[in-house]
Amino acid sequence: MSSIIDSFLDLVSPDPSYMPSSNPFDFITATRIGRIALTLTKYFMKIFGAALIGTALFLMTAVGYVYFFVMLDLLSMKSILLKALLFGMGLFFGFNVFFNYIQCIRTDPGSVPAAWLQSMDEQDVDCLARDNITIKGKKWSKYCNKCQKPKPPRAHHCHICDRCVMRMDHHCPWLSSCVGYNNHRYFVLFLIYLCICCCLLSTFLGSAAMGYWSVDSDLWYEYHSWLSFIMVLCGSLGVTLCGFTAWHIYLVLTNQTTIEFQFNKLRQFTESRRDSTVPINEYNVGIWNNLQQIFGRTTAFWFFMPTLQNPPLNGFEWPTVESMSKGKV
Repeated sequence: MSSIIDSFLDLVSPDPSYMPSSNPFDFITATRIGRIALTLTKYFMKIFGAALIGTALFLMTAVGYVYFFVMLDLLSMKSILLKALLFGMGLFFGFNVFFNYIQCIRTDPGSVPAAWLQSMDEQDVDCLARDNITIKGKKWSKYCNKCQKPKPPRAHHCHICDRCVMRMDHHCPWLSSCVGYNNHRYFVLFLIYLCICCCLLSTFLGSAAMGYWSVDSDLWYEYHSWLSFIMVLCGSLGVTLCGFTAWHIYLVLTNQTTIEFQFNKLRQFTESRRDSTVPINEYNVGIWNNLQQIFGRTTAFWFFMPTLQNPPLNGFEWPTVESMSKGKV
């Protein structure tokens, strides 16, 4: 009996080197059972992520096929111009959905550069590892206990990817990867175009079902099951995506990530209770500057075009309200 208890305590007890932390996740990963659970979760998320990517690509391909080869033929109209317009819209929006989704997957979200780590002052690194504090005036914020390395401002450790990600927003299972600084532009554009496609398709099929469009009745009944499935899928997905897309557009306009938003709300609550002041987001340097940090330093038209481009900043130096007021970018 005592051996069972000892084995159990060995599983749930933290390592001798564990230092108390305000983050409960640190305690979990300091135990054997916590590390086992985390390892199993990582493998599960990799398999699950691959399955979700396959599902997403299949659904997008199926919907695209039905749109071009069924829905356009469904319209019993004589106007070639309208069909050409619908074909062009479908081609443009559909291509942007595929393009940005593929780019989200294949673009690395942004790891901490090795050259940047090698440029660190050894004394400052020792100070960070010992005290885990922010060093004023330096190009990094705190020390990552998981990577055992300094991490730049706005970088966070992803426990699924097992690395620090530059300007990490969240880990997305549909990408089997993180949304970070390098692929954030593609992620936001993917959401925008997918939302537009879902709304247009559900509206088109819904109005056709209610008789607002003159459709080929034989073709409608032949593909009725597929068309009904796509209408329900796009309608329900569109409602959800509208809110989710609006949320991420708000984050881009205010220069926040999902993680930073939660942190800023918590800091606002605690500091406003203490001294009745509401702290500002130091990275919110104006709507236009915020947009350019994600979409690039170009005109608004090219923000939404399917182009390959690197982010304009290096990912570890960020303009702040203070630096912009002093004329430093």
